[in-house]
Formats: sequence, structure tokens, C-alpha cells
Amino acid sequence: MTELQSNAAQVGIELNIEPQPINQVTSVAAANCVAVKVSCDWDMANFEGFTFSPDYPPTGDVLYLTGATSNYGAYSNAQNDAMIEKTPTSSNLSYMYSWQDYLAKQLPFEWQPFPAYQITEVAGNLKGALPQSPTLSINPENWYFVK
Repeated sequence: MTELQSNAAQVGIELNIEPQPINQVTSVAAANCVAVKVSCDWDMANFEGFTFSPDYPPTGDVLYLTGATSNYGAYSNAQNDAMIEKTPTSSNLSYMYSWQDYLAKQLPFEWQPFPAYQITEVAGNLKGALPQSPTLSINPENWYFVK
């Protein structure tokens, strides 16, 4: 979080951070102040994101559906909801493309890359290990040695 604060400061954005254990951060974010109509004393609850691993197929899913438990920011948009409803039940990819194009302009969530989690040393004759998986998976089925 201090790295995020430092980077933001370079472009004139002041972030006042208050580090907390992950269970406290997620419980605050999940409280969904808009939905329960209470005042929140925070502007951003940052818990370094999530991944859909191992379910990667793009779907409209319910992540940004009004009232969904996974919709921490309480994003609500009737057009978005209607588009989401079409994506998991149809084989017509145009629904997905329309939805992704629409939602990309809405910005219901601020995407952040995962920070570095590991440093890996790979033998020069081991191939298939690089580049590493962006989901932090280890895939030995792709490895092979060369002489």
C-alpha cells in the first residue's frame, strides 16, 4: 500500500492509508455502505484484488450485478444488469462483446496488478518454465530439458 501511495503522490494524488489485517479490510468492503444506507468513513478498501482461477472463461457473471454479494463497490446500472443476464445463458458471443465494451467505459472497479510474489531461478537448459504464469500457477507439464 505504501508503494501505491508513493506512486499516486508522483501524480499529485494524496492517499491516507491505514493498513489493517485482510479480514478487517474485506469485512469493511463487503459491508456495502450504499446498499445498507449507512455512512462509510472510507473511500477505498484495497485488498489487492482477486483472480477467477481456475474459472477463466469470460462471462457476464454476477461480479458487477446490482445487489450481488461480490459487488463490493455497490455498482448499480440497469443496462449492465440486463447485459449480464444474457451472457451466461447464450452461445451468442455478441452478447459478451457488447457487455465488455459497455462495462469497460463504466469502470465499476479499479484493476490493480498483483505485486511480485516470488523470485524464481530457472536452469538455463530448462525450457517451458518461462514466462511464469500470471496466476502464480506452476505448470511442470510444460517443462522440458535441452542438452
